Amino acid sequence: MQWPCLLFIGLFLELTKVHSGPAFPLHTSGRVILDAEGHRVRLKCVNWYGAHLPQLVANGLDRRQPGEIAETIAKSGFNCVRLPFSLDGVIGNFTIPNPKVSLAGCPELQDLSPLEVFDSTVNALTKSGLMVILNNHVSTSMWCCSLSDGEGLWYTEKYPESSFFQALSFMAQRYKGNPLVIGFDLRNEIRPSGGRWPQWGSKNNATDWAAAAVVAAKGVLDANENMLIIVSGLYFSIFLCQVPVYPLHEVPFLHGRLVYTAHEYNWFNFHLAARKGIEIYIVVALAVLPLCWLGRCLSQSLRLPACPCCRRAVEPARECCRGPSRSLGSCGLFFQFSAAALCATLFAFGLKFSESFIQQCDIIGVYIALFCGVLTPTCALLSLILWSRAAFNIIARRVEIREAAVQFELPILSRDLDRETTVGETPREVRNSTSGCHGCDFPQQAKHCRGTGCLLAILMLTTVCILISVWYEFGQYPAFAKELDFKWGFLMSGANPAPVWLGEFGTQRESLWWKHILRYLHEHDADFAYWSVNGEKYNGISESFGLFMEDFETVRDPWKLAQLQAL
Repeated sequence: MQWPCLLFIGLFLELTKVHSGPAFPLHTSGRVILDAEGHRVRLKCVNWYGAHLPQLVANGLDRRQPGEIAETIAKSGFNCVRLPFSLDGVIGNFTIPNPKVSLAGCPELQDLSPLEVFDSTVNALTKSGLMVILNNHVSTSMWCCSLSDGEGLWYTEKYPESSFFQALSFMAQRYKGNPLVIGFDLRNEIRPSGGRWPQWGSKNNATDWAAAAVVAAKGVLDANENMLIIVSGLYFSIFLCQVPVYPLHEVPFLHGRLVYTAHEYNWFNFHLAARKGIEIYIVVALAVLPLCWLGRCLSQSLRLPACPCCRRAVEPARECCRGPSRSLGSCGLFFQFSAAALCATLFAFGLKFSESFIQQCDIIGVYIALFCGVLTPTCALLSLILWSRAAFNIIARRVEIREAAVQFELPILSRDLDRETTVGETPREVRNSTSGCHGCDFPQQAKHCRGTGCLLAILMLTTVCILISVWYEFGQYPAFAKELDFKWGFLMSGANPAPVWLGEFGTQRESLWWKHILRYLHEHDADFAYWSVNGEKYNGISESFGLFMEDFETVRDPWKLAQLQAL
């Protein structure tokens, strides 16, 4: 009777025990990361940067001990930290430039080398139970990233490819004894550099990032077989859509080891960037009318010459109007408004057509993007110029007619302001004439309109409706999700899935993009690393995306931390 009871108790305890933490080492299976016992491990990380900057140590060590910062991160609900470094700090034999400033909160670290301080940071994080992912952010210590910094590829003029491979193997070996150092994010945000465009599976040694990543991964795993290999997408880590050309997770020695990583910011998202462009366009267009009125008032106050467009059969008026009127007639205004509306429509359809780029992951897509990137803003600018010119002419025309009527004591009706008069017409003839544009061959359906104003209103209303419809569509979550699915989300499903870790994303405000990205992460149960935990970028310069203030303790935006914790 005793043994059955013990077996029952043991089984009950096994079924009800709380899984306190992952068993190392980690590995991958399909689209998820598992621990040594087969439990799902979801990476819920933050970025803690600074060691890749010219100061060569993590930010915040001027205020607090690394262990204190690590405890703050752990208590906030995160389970891992992405820790960037530069090759300068690893193999460059550099010393910390101003340790009494950057390490003011850690006097005991001030005499150490950059790499030794990095060791202390890693040890403090893992001692607090946090997993660490190493990231070679840059070669030369600097802020990342741009197209002109010379750091877009995995090698630079200062550090050749062999130095890159050497540094990664060295760092993997250095932390081999620490099981919580779980992975290596090989290189940050691969992008064009020095006229060379990175490719995936092209077999060009100078630009094939996939091939270089395989070599780097081999060196890392030879030094530390327990590490996860994390490989960035192309073009600022935006695109992983070329992975099917050369799926690294199918390389034999990378089975169960490989994780892809992508980055996402609001300026990376085409749909929301295009939506913002439409908003700017509409705001500027709405500002045209008061600005034109202001310009007309300013020209009057400066007494700039203006010729009345209403030329009367009165001698003083004829003397004033020796030259042709500078104001356009109804026909000219109609064609200007038509051209402006056409350009605005091309702007809207150009943005809609640009979605083709999101469905292309090759040079054709790049060409489409470049073409639309030039065409759509050009159409928008030309449209605004035409709107402005037409609006100014309307205002000038109405003001000049009123001025002429007052100056020469001529009676005038409001409808006269909507038509061009000719020299020789009497005031009575002007009043009795039919308003509208004569001499223009308008479409048949326009005959039902009373004058040009109705046509212009229809044109403007149609244009606004087209723009608003595109604006509305681009702001919806399905458009956002479709774009991310194409870029990298597709890897988490299908017949040959692989893990994707969103290694960077961040914001300073609760925007539409923020709501969409949180929803996407939640629906896909995705691994992530928020950028960043930092309170400052450099000493004295705040990090607006940071979770904490400069003291690395006070929460900067409680709403942001709460929503991340909800993931």
